[in-house]
Amino acid sequence: MDTAGYDGALSKTADVTTNDPHKPIFTLSLRAVISKPGTSPGRRVGPFIVGPSNRWAGNIARGTTADALITIYNDSPQPVKITKVEAGGEAFTVILETLEAGKRYLLKAQNSPSLPVGKHTQLVTLKTDSRDFPELQLQLEATIFPLLSVNPQLLLFENLPVSRPDYTVETLGKFIFVRQARGATLEIKKLTATLPFLKVEIADSVPGQAYTLKVGFKEKPPQGEHKGVVKIETNDPDTPVFEVRVVVTAQ
Repeated sequence: MDTAGYDGALSKTADVTTNDPHKPIFTLSLRAVISKPGTSPGRRVGPFIVGPSNRWAGNIARGTTADALITIYNDSPQPVKITKVEAGGEAFTVILETLEAGKRYLLKAQNSPSLPVGKHTQLVTLKTDSRDFPELQLQLEATIFPLLSVNPQLLLFENLPVSRPDYTVETLGKFIFVRQARGATLEIKKLTATLPFLKVEIADSVPGQAYTLKVGFKEKPPQGEHKGVVKIETNDPDTPVFEVRVVVTAQ
């Protein structure tokens, strides 16, 4: 880890992919607190400098975890001890480490891997022995997104000159990218299109992780505007079926 330019809490992860069918992927984590002479960077909250802020937010793939690290530094002449930690919820597990009693602390938090898709907020309260500042509150926020992403969500085929006898549609095509954020378990079970003149096929893939789908034409569409969907059926429990809208304008 290159610590140049860093000060305070730092977390790094690395995904390891293996050929073990029972554990095809796992994550290595490294957490550190970089100390430099002088005042630590962060936000002033009472007698403390909380770094990088008293609010942590992360975007996390469903079924995975992220580490939140918050440093708490008392730069006042008098020591202020943190005497109690109130987690404030179950979305995150929290642990407070004392680096220097009355002066420096490190809050470690990790989201639960079972959190459903959506936003989850937890307010952690730290009790102190200070009469003037009896508690410090830290906000943790996890936005859980599905492992599966499909882009784009709309395909436009505009102004196709199908009335021309020499015009061919067989070479036309647009692409849909289907990716799994982590792991290597993604399967595409079935591809269909509600417009009868369209065809959908897998153009490229990284098995279990990413697929490139090509949407093309079996034949010329009739003149006019046609609206339909490409239906992608997968083994993903959150999004077993994903629909991409298709608009075709033929003239």
